[in-house]
Amino acid sequence: MAAPEPGRLRRGALALGLALLPLLGAAQAGKPVAGQYEGLMVAVSPQGAVTGHYVEEQGEGVVKRCAFSLSGQLSAGGEAAIRSWSSVQLPGRLKFDKEGVTLTLPEGTQHDGCGLVLMPQIATGLALDLVAPAGWTALHRITADKAPFFDTPQSAKPRRAYVVKGDVVGVLAEQDGWVRVEYPVKGKRVAGWLQPGTTAALAAPR
Repeated sequence: MAAPEPGRLRRGALALGLALLPLLGAAQAGKPVAGQYEGLMVAVSPQGAVTGHYVEEQGEGVVKRCAFSLSGQLSAGGEAAIRSWSSVQLPGRLKFDKEGVTLTLPEGTQHDGCGLVLMPQIATGLALDLVAPAGWTALHRITADKAPFFDTPQSAKPRRAYVVKGDVVGVLAEQDGWVRVEYPVKGKRVAGWLQPGTTAALAAPR
């Protein structure tokens, strides 16, 4: 992704912080909250659908990369039976609590690149702390080779910042095919609108 625009991020920092206060309260109460849980992005829809994308990298020079996605439906107690997928599909569970989430994938090390990267606790329950709550109701994967950010839907002029094919973004709103998204990068989030046809909802293969 292109470098974010520092001035734009600074101007939005206060508004973002105020908007996140209700989400922080919900997290402290142990309610399911969308956001960044260490290496796991999680979206929660108003209907209780949960979507996630996990990425972990290790090493310098030759980098080992573990990546997979997941989806499920919340039940009572803030827990969801999930399907996770990379080149294989594996069952598991995701449970929310006051500190974060616990992700359980008994065979999780079979996911692409995860054999030497993913901690063995994934088999019985890997605890991931909430790093930053968010208002994501879904996750989308970028399908265009390059998708620039726009300030508003129907805007004629794109910004310098963009995402590329394969990137995963959190969806905040949709309007006439446009999606307002956030892309986590270097501890911050770049937000903006993406054009119709440049993204697709993250969903398990059939």
